[in-house]
Amino acid sequence: MANKMVFFGLIVALLQAASTEGTNHEPSLDDVPLSIYVDAGKEIDHFISLAKSIDEKQRILEEALARLSAEVKETEQRWNERLLAEVKATEERWTERVSILERKLEDLSNKQRRPAERACEKITNESIGVTSISRTPSNVTWTIPSYFTDKKLCRGTYIDRGFVLTTANCMLSYKFSEVGFFFSDSTVFKEIKATHIHPEYLIKNPLFNNIGLVELDSDVKYTSELLPPCMYTSEFYPKSGLMTKGGKVQIVADSECLDTNTNSSNLHHSQICAKYLENTCTYPGEPILMVDEETIPKYRLFGIVGTKSCNSKPYVITRVFNYLDFIERIVWPKNGNLISN
Repeated sequence: MANKMVFFGLIVALLQAASTEGTNHEPSLDDVPLSIYVDAGKEIDHFISLAKSIDEKQRILEEALARLSAEVKETEQRWNERLLAEVKATEERWTERVSILERKLEDLSNKQRRPAERACEKITNESIGVTSISRTPSNVTWTIPSYFTDKKLCRGTYIDRGFVLTTANCMLSYKFSEVGFFFSDSTVFKEIKATHIHPEYLIKNPLFNNIGLVELDSDVKYTSELLPPCMYTSEFYPKSGLMTKGGKVQIVADSECLDTNTNSSNLHHSQICAKYLENTCTYPGEPILMVDEETIPKYRLFGIVGTKSCNSKPYVITRVFNYLDFIERIVWPKNGNLISN
């Protein structure tokens, strides 16, 4: 019994010692679990504040970008307006300079062009509206001696409102008193104010410088039946297209027009030998025209017939080009008819 009590006492003592040792033991990290305590409400507030700050900065940045874009756009618009204004002003200045230069060139060109060429331009401008020609050619007129009834004796070409071009020998052979213009429904007669014969006209066979002008006492109005031709101002012969009222005209060798009974061995440099392709007659002063169907007026006066000829016999043509100076001095003198009419 006693041994049992001793044994039991030892057990109690050991238990008390173990209890005392457990009470005095210092804890370690390995002995105690790690715990982290987080304040969730505080962290959420922090993130919300940060987000608001970012939004505010983004808004400020967007506003700054918008202002910058508006300023750039406004600056671009101002520069575009200024550039357009400068371009327009420069264009206007250059347009004015070009216009002045064109006027100067036109004045220079007008001074260099023959009066006959300027007269052609004037006739063309005044013929606007005359789109059809009822007679071919429309510009043929007849000069009529006072005592002769044959209206086809002498012919001429109406080259300006107050002038008819014809031959010198026709004017000297007969004393003209009037010029007749024959239209489809009427006849207009004009009295003669003066005649102008070429100062170097020579009565020979062939007749040299056989050209002259009849100056009328008043003008004749242009119509579809009466429209002056332009002067043929080129020194070169046209290759084709020559005609007169009787039909087509062909240039032939000079020898066919020479009279073997005279001492003449060649034609004057202003003369050409020609003949009709149709069997018809020609009359002094009849115009030989170059035809251009594309223009109004569509005729250019190349020359005039010197003497009467029938049955397709060759005849002499006086070239107009060689006598432009003579014609221009009378019909379109400087500061004269070309400007005032």
